[in-house]
Amino acid sequence: MNLSHLFKRCLPKSQLYQSSTRLLQTKCVRIHKTGSTDVLTNESIDVPNLASNEIQIENEFAGLNFIDTYHRSGLYPLEYPAILGCEGCGTITKLGSSFEDFKEGDRVAYYQVGSYSKYVNVKNSNVVKVPDGVSSDVATACIVQGMTAHYLTRSTFQLKSGDVCVIH
Repeated sequence: MNLSHLFKRCLPKSQLYQSSTRLLQTKCVRIHKTGSTDVLTNESIDVPNLASNEIQIENEFAGLNFIDTYHRSGLYPLEYPAILGCEGCGTITKLGSSFEDFKEGDRVAYYQVGSYSKYVNVKNSNVVKVPDGVSSDVATACIVQGMTAHYLTRSTFQLKSGDVCVIH
């Protein structure tokens, strides 16, 4: 889903990095307890400090998946308060230490809980570059579905030559 409508009241970029003592603010969709869609809240929060193995991403898109409803309902428990969403795509705004494969400005997609946020810190092992020619919405949608397809064709049933696989 395109996140722009959720973050219209987000601080302008010129106000985000004012001093080393002020943390970056972000808009997010967060829950404080399990329940129906009524527990979803639109909040402004501080983005945690970046760890050395993390990449800070300004989200353009976040995926909406069944697992998000499982997290919200409590079927798959989270630590609360929690930002929902497991996949996203955006631009790198900041890097932890010693990164050779990524740079600020790279367009990336990722898998990690917390994608319903304008800014998110993601472990570098959960991030992939988005190739030129692949739109951000397609890159976002490929993460969970791609992992599911890999799991089903490698772990659940190992496909081999001559097998038929229906993709829908």
